[in-house]
Amino acid sequence: MGNSKSCKAGIANIPFYVAREAHATQTTQLMRKSNEYRKLLDSILTTRTNAALLLSITHMQTNINLHRATTDQMHTHTIELVRTAKEGHQDTMNVKTLAQIATLFLPATLIAVKNPFVCV
Repeated sequence: MGNSKSCKAGIANIPFYVAREAHATQTTQLMRKSNEYRKLLDSILTTRTNAALLLSITHMQTNINLHRATTDQMHTHTIELVRTAKEGHQDTMNVKTLAQIATLFLPATLIAVKNPFVCV
């Protein structure tokens, strides 16, 4: 009888052992699949991130080119403004010279107008 109990216990343990092995195999397969899914997800996210970075870089390069063009235009306008300011300064100096000459001859002109009979 003692043998029959141990034999029954051995038979009862066989399905548990088989079930445990099947469970271990399924767990291992599940771990492999989850690792493959993780790698696939990493790849997808990396690709999306790279695409987003590429798009951001493209936008930044476009903005840099626009800023460069704007800076070039502003430089050209500044050069034109400096040239115009120099011309304005030269015109001011010419008008100042004419005003000084007119100031010198104004008294003589007034005297000549007051006495129309004076021949110079």
